[in-house]
Amino acid sequence: MVVGGEPEVGDVASGQLPGEHEHRVDQAALRQPDHQHRGAGRVHAVHGTGSGTGILPVFVDLASVVVSTVLPGRTAQWAALGEQLDLLRRGTGGVALLDGPPGCGRTALLDAVTARAAAAGTTVLRATASAAERPVPFGVAAQLCGRPLPDPGPDPAARALRVGELGAALPPGPVLVAVDDAGETDDASLGLLRWIARRTGPGRPVLLLVAAPGAALAHDLRRCPAARDHVVGPLDADAVAEVCRARVGPGPEAVLAATGGHPGLVAALLTDHAAGRTTVPGPALVRAVEVLLARLPEGASRLALALAVTGRRPAGPPPATGAVPGPAGPRRAAATCALAAAGLLTGDELPGGVRDAVLAGVPPTELRALRLRAAERLHDRGAPAAEVADRLAEAGGALPSWAVGVLVRAADEALCDGRTATARTLARVAVTAAAGAGPADVLAADACSTRAEWRAGPGLADRLLTRPAAAVAQLPGPELAPLLRRLLWHGRTDEAGAVAARLRAVGGPDAGAVEGWLVRTHPGSAGPGPTPLPPRPEPVPGDPAVPAWTAVADALAAVCTRDRRAEAAATAEQALVRVRPRDPACWWPEVAFELLLVLVYAGRPAVACERAAAIAAEEPPGPGRALVRAAGAEAALRLGRLGAAGAAASAALEIGPGDWGVACGVPLATAVVAATRAGRLGDAAALLARPVPPALFGTRYGLHYLFARGEYHLAADHTHAALADFLSCGELAVGWGLDRPALVPWRTGAAAARLGGTTPRDEGRSEARRLLQEQLAATGAGPSGERGTALRLLAAAGRSAGREQVLEEAVAVLEAAGDRYGTARALADLARVHAGARRHRRALATARQALTLAVDCGADALATTLRAHCTADPDPERGRTAAVLTAGERRVAELAAAGLTNREIAQRLHITASTAEQHLTRVFRKLGVRDRTSLPASLGSGPAAETAAASA
Repeated sequence: MVVGGEPEVGDVASGQLPGEHEHRVDQAALRQPDHQHRGAGRVHAVHGTGSGTGILPVFVDLASVVVSTVLPGRTAQWAALGEQLDLLRRGTGGVALLDGPPGCGRTALLDAVTARAAAAGTTVLRATASAAERPVPFGVAAQLCGRPLPDPGPDPAARALRVGELGAALPPGPVLVAVDDAGETDDASLGLLRWIARRTGPGRPVLLLVAAPGAALAHDLRRCPAARDHVVGPLDADAVAEVCRARVGPGPEAVLAATGGHPGLVAALLTDHAAGRTTVPGPALVRAVEVLLARLPEGASRLALALAVTGRRPAGPPPATGAVPGPAGPRRAAATCALAAAGLLTGDELPGGVRDAVLAGVPPTELRALRLRAAERLHDRGAPAAEVADRLAEAGGALPSWAVGVLVRAADEALCDGRTATARTLARVAVTAAAGAGPADVLAADACSTRAEWRAGPGLADRLLTRPAAAVAQLPGPELAPLLRRLLWHGRTDEAGAVAARLRAVGGPDAGAVEGWLVRTHPGSAGPGPTPLPPRPEPVPGDPAVPAWTAVADALAAVCTRDRRAEAAATAEQALVRVRPRDPACWWPEVAFELLLVLVYAGRPAVACERAAAIAAEEPPGPGRALVRAAGAEAALRLGRLGAAGAAASAALEIGPGDWGVACGVPLATAVVAATRAGRLGDAAALLARPVPPALFGTRYGLHYLFARGEYHLAADHTHAALADFLSCGELAVGWGLDRPALVPWRTGAAAARLGGTTPRDEGRSEARRLLQEQLAATGAGPSGERGTALRLLAAAGRSAGREQVLEEAVAVLEAAGDRYGTARALADLARVHAGARRHRRALATARQALTLAVDCGADALATTLRAHCTADPDPERGRTAAVLTAGERRVAELAAAGLTNREIAQRLHITASTAEQHLTRVFRKLGVRDRTSLPASLGSGPAAETAAASA
C-alpha cells in the first residue's frame, strides 16, 4: 500500500499501478522520546515549499499498517528489501538503491518499504529531492531533520563540519533514511548521504534507501560494501496478467504488446478502457506517453518520433536524419538505452500503442511530410522495399514517381509471404500513385492490384482484368500467362483468345507449359492447331526448381493424354510437398487444386484426401480453402465416402459464384453425384438449378458437370436425358483428346442408361456391352473404381450363366480400389444373383455385407433397399414347404436338414428307423429333391432342428 501522499495513477490494493509522486517526510519529531515515535512507528509526512522552509507537518500513524500486498511484478525486489530491513533490525545497516525508468513504481516501492519499516518499529527519516530545490544548500537534509538549516557558506571545511554534526545527531538505530528522486539532491545534502553510507555496516543500524539516485551518486554509493541494487523496471508478462485480472479490459497479451509492460502506460491504457475508450491509443495513454518521454533523458522524445515514423531502430545512423530530427552520438545512445530500459523498445520497434500515441501528437500535415521524407531517405539508402512502402502507404496522397515500383515490389513480397491484406493495401496505393505516371507504371500497378485481389477472391479481380486485356500488346511477357488463366477462369474466352495469340507470338520459357495446361483444362478455348512451341527439357518430378504451373502441365499431360498414371501421381504428389511458389502471380490453392485432381485421376484418391486436408488446414477461410476442399471432395467421392464428399463440396460452394468461375463445375458435380447416390434427388435437382457460366462446357470441369447431371437424370428415371448428357460428355472428351475413364467414366453412364431405357432389349444390351468393353480396355488391368463399375454393369448386360463370376471380380476390383460405394453396389447385385439361384444363405450374408458398406458410406437409398431384403424371409420356399409337408414329415425333414441320421431321428422322435426313412422319402418326392443335402436351408432352422441343436 502507499504511505504519505496520493499516487499518480491509483492504489495498488485496487489493482491499479502506482506512478511517481512527490512528497516530503519530516523526522524532527523523532528526537522526542522513543515511546512517542520510534516505538509507535510514527513519521511526519510533510509537503515542503520551494525554499525548504515553512514546513506543515501532517502525522500519519503507521503502527496499524500491515503491508500484506506485494506490488505487481515486484516480488523479488520486495523480498530483497525485506532482507535488508531484517538485517537493520538485527543491528547491521547498509545501502539500498532503487533505480529504474520513470513511472515504473520506484516511489510506490519506497512508500511500501518505509511503511513496512515503520510498522516494525524502525525510525524512518523521509525526504524527496527535486530539481527546483536543488540550488538550496542542505534542502534535503533539512527535510530529514524536520527544520530549516542555515547555510554555513561555501567554505568546504564549514560544510564538512555541518555534515558531521547532522550525522552525529541521527536518532539511535535502527534508522531508515529514505530519499526519493535522490539524483536531484543538492550538493550539500549529498555530502550527508555519502557520510551516512560510509558509516553503515555491522554494528551501525542505519539503512540508507535512495530512489533514482542518478549516475554520480549511484557510483559513490555502490562503492559501499553493504550496497545493494534493486532495479524497478517494466512489468513482465506474468505481472501484466496479474494487473489485468483486477481490471476489466483487454487481455494481458494485448496490453503488453501495446505498452511494453511499462507500469504507468499499462495503468493509462486500462484507464482509457474503463472510460469506454477501447481504441488504442486513448487520451490517457497519449498523455502518459508524452509525460514519460519528457522525463527521459534529452533526445528520447525525438528518437521515439523517429522510430514511430520509420517503424524500427536501424543498426546504422538514423534513416530519418534530415526528415525526423533525432539525437546523434552519445545522446542518441543514451536515449536508446533509456527507451529500452523503460520497455519502449520491443526488439527494434516501439510497442504498438506507444508508436500510435507518439504519432497522435503530431499534426497530420507535418506527419505526412515526415513520412514522405523518411521514405525518401530509406529509398536513397537502399532499404528493403517493404520498409519504404510502409512509409509511403502511411503518407498517402500524391507520391513521387519512383514510389510505384517500390510499392509493387513490396506488394509482391507480401503475396509471397502470405500477407494478402498487406499486399492489397500496398497495391491500391500503387494504383493511386500511378495515376499521374506513365503507361508502363499504370500497367504494372494494375497487374499488381489484380494479383493481390485475386488472392483475396477471384471475383474481386474480375473487374480489374479489362484494362490489361485491352492493352495486351503492351504487356510484358511474364504478365501474359497469369492474365490468360484469370480471363479463362471467369469465362472471358474472347479476350483470352487474344492473350493466347500474343503469348504464342512472344514465346518464352513457360509458354509450353501454358499451352499444355490450356489444351487439357480449357480445350474449348485452345483453338485449332496452335503454333508449335520449342521443346523444353524433360522435367524431373518434384524438382523444386520446376515452376508450379509447369508441374501442373506435366502432371495433366501424363494422366490426360499419355495415361501414364504412375508418372502423373509421382509428379503431383512430389510437387504438392516441394513446390511452394514464390511467384506472386501464382496462386498456390489453384495450383494445389489441379495437382490434387491429378492424384484423383491417377487413381490415388486416398492420397489426395490426405493432402487436401493438410493444405486446407493451412489456408485461411475463403476462396483458397474452398478450392482445396473441392478437390478433396472429389477424392472422397471416388472412395465412395458420400457423406464426406457432399459435406466438403457444399462447404466449398459457400463462397460466391464469382470466386469460382468456370471451376464451379467440379464442386457442383461432386455435390450432385453425392446427393444422387445417397437418394436425395431433391437436393441434387436444386444444385443443378444453380446457374453456371456458359464457358463451363468448354472446359475439363464441364465434363465433370455433364457426367453428374447424367447420373442424376438416370436416378430420376429420365433415361433419355441421362443418355444425352453421357454421350455429350463422351463426344467432348473424345474430341478434346481427354477420353480417359479416370477423368469421367462416361461410357459406364451411357451403358447404364442403355440398360435401363426403352431401347429394344437385345440392341440396348449389345450397345451397353460394347461401351463397357471399351472402358475395360481403356482402364487396364489394375484396380480402379472405373474398371470395377464397368464389370458390375457388364454382369447385368451379359448372360445369367456367368453373372456371378463377373460380379465377384467386380467386388474384388472395387475393394482393392477403395471404392466403398461401388463395392456396396456390386455386393447388392451379387446378393440378387445368389437369391435368384436359391442360395438364400449366401444371398442374405452378401446383402448384409452390402448393407454395412452402404450405411458406412452414406448411400441411404441403397441401404433402405438392402434393409428390406435383409429383414424379409431369406427363403421364399419356406411357406411352400410348410404347406406341402405334414407335421410328422416336417419334423423329420428338419432333423435331416440339421444333419441327423435316420437312426438319430428315430431316437429323437420315438419312432422306428423304418418310419423315419419312409417319411424322408415322401419329403424328397414332395419337395423335388434327390437327397438330404438338397433340402431347403430354412428347414435347418425349424423348431425340431433348434431343439436338436439345444440338446446336442
